[in-house]
Amino acid sequence: MDEDKELRKMEIESIGAIYSDIVTTENDNRIILNLLDMCTIQFDLPEGYPSKCIPNITISGPSLSRDIKDHFNQKLLFICNSNKGNPVIYECIEGIKDDISMIENTKMMLEVSDQDVKEQKKQKIDFHVDIPDIISGNILTDRKSIFQGHIAKVNDMNDINKVLWQLKQNKKIEQATHNMYAYRYNFTKNGKVYVAHDCDDDGETGAGPKMAQILALMNCENILVVVSRWYGGIKLGPDRFRHICNVTRDIINEYLSNNK
Repeated sequence: MDEDKELRKMEIESIGAIYSDIVTTENDNRIILNLLDMCTIQFDLPEGYPSKCIPNITISGPSLSRDIKDHFNQKLLFICNSNKGNPVIYECIEGIKDDISMIENTKMMLEVSDQDVKEQKKQKIDFHVDIPDIISGNILTDRKSIFQGHIAKVNDMNDINKVLWQLKQNKKIEQATHNMYAYRYNFTKNGKVYVAHDCDDDGETGAGPKMAQILALMNCENILVVVSRWYGGIKLGPDRFRHICNVTRDIINEYLSNNK
């Protein structure tokens, strides 16, 4: 038996023993890490590992954002490349466990979202009561297309639904080609603070995630941003996303300057 094969066999046995509650092993070349039943990371150990190459890594998690999966992938590759020539699965698992809060946060968001849906089914929301204040920004026009941002402070899904409903009471906004939005709000459960966040393209594919990224980069808390677009008949190509992002940033800056 060559040295690499022996090292792979020993590593799989030791990892299976140390992490028996979260790891399963297949044959003599595969280790599967299960994190909170929301994310699996598969390590395939090719011939030549560990002396000549690193594991092949596959990350699966339908409920996790692309940003989280990219973060995990980059972190694992960094760990593997930093320890090339040596067994690295233990270091990889410990490194990912440091970021387990990202998965916990997503799991809590899904549970809260599911609970919100159940609560809304139990009781009809009175959309006319306690509607958050809404600020609408300046209009941006390009080749007959019109963009306008709207922003409101929100604390839960009820607030978000009320703001979206209130905006669409304006006939012009209701008739916009797209009313895309993104939100972030904090909530506490079992003494821990989590961030709920989501977005909707409303038919302008890719716009929602771009808006959500801006909210995250600007460290927004308890904010809903809506961008209305009225299509003017002339295609703008990528410029439309630049306008959506600029309108999003502008309305956030206006809101923050008014709430210092």
